[in-house]
Amino acid sequence: MLKKSLIVASLLLASSSVMASDYFVGVNLLKSNASANVSGTMNIGGTIYSVVENTPSDNNLNFKFGMIDNSNRYTISTGTKLKDKGTEYSSIAISYDYLFEKNDIYTPFIGVSFGKGKLKDELFGNHNVTEYGVQTGVIIDIENNFEFEAGVSYTKLSCDTTATNKSGTYQGNTFTNMNGSLDIKSATGLYIGINYKF
Repeated sequence: MLKKSLIVASLLLASSSVMASDYFVGVNLLKSNASANVSGTMNIGGTIYSVVENTPSDNNLNFKFGMIDNSNRYTISTGTKLKDKGTEYSSIAISYDYLFEKNDIYTPFIGVSFGKGKLKDELFGNHNVTEYGVQTGVIIDIENNFEFEAGVSYTKLSCDTTATNKSGTYQGNTFTNMNGSLDIKSATGLYIGINYKF
């Protein structure tokens, strides 16, 4: 009987928490820089070239949907996280943020994230990637249910691949005998965004 009462109380508490929450949608402008190691050689038109890929760094839009209450925020986000010549990484991630006490206009937060992504690379092919990270920032109330958000993030990526005697096309040039390795270790990001709460 006591066990049933505890279960009912927990369900009522969770239900009231959901009822007290707001749902939101938003968009972030994300600038990311990756920490990556790339090495190798390839043959283009009879000439041997070193494999050189720039460390992915770009500005991209990411979209999000979630639920927020006075001290917690749960978010699903998706979009391109890294993009450069011949390399693109996109993912979908879930995150949890703890919201510190609101100070009139702004609310600081800190959180964690986990996601799954896809790396598309002209030299090293397509690979599934697991990501996990941390983020912190501030939410600023504007008006009419709109919020401004700014933050920083650090994401760890499990992306380590090699190529042996590979042929293909890179930036419009046909290559052969490409041997090398690509290891994207992590990405740091700065972002600003706008949210709308329902």
